[in-house]
Amino acid sequence: MKIAIIGGGISGLSVYHALHKHLSESASPVTVKVFESHASPATNTSTIGGGLGLAPNGLRAISSISMRIADYIQEHGFRGGIMTFRNSSGTLLGRYWSGRKERYGFGHVLLSRAVVHEALLQDIPAGAVEWGKKVSLVRETADGVEVEFEDGTVEKADLVIGADGVKSIVREAIFGKEYQAQYE
Repeated sequence: MKIAIIGGGISGLSVYHALHKHLSESASPVTVKVFESHASPATNTSTIGGGLGLAPNGLRAISSISMRIADYIQEHGFRGGIMTFRNSSGTLLGRYWSGRKERYGFGHVLLSRAVVHEALLQDIPAGAVEWGKKVSLVRETADGVEVEFEDGTVEKADLVIGADGVKSIVREAIFGKEYQAQYE
């Protein structure tokens, strides 16, 4: 079986690790490959931007895939038990108390999205991610799925997983333009 993951960001790399962990014991051989539109991990990581707050359940989910990745995230983030929300004039809008390590096994960690991406890039073998592969078309065939890239190459797979973000070509291939993301 051949699985193609479209998108090498946080979701795509998380799926890669989970599949690699759980399908490695499969009786039939499984190949998992990630295709990312950014030219390299350096350009992808530098453009991810923004910050994240990972709650204990998020860290527990990551640790179920790889404790090494969870450890990296905890080492490079900082603990934050209470998040305070304010408007542009500084008025307090509210406070959010996240879970405590004593209760959940993991604490709440605040960090940049880039750190999470760096952590997920760990232990991914050379060649498992093809960088600079922007998808132009996804189509179902009688024996699987074909993914066509802007450079004219075509990848055939038994299963395609769309982790290609808000402007997903994979979602569009399944649902058409009916389900377009929009700002609310």
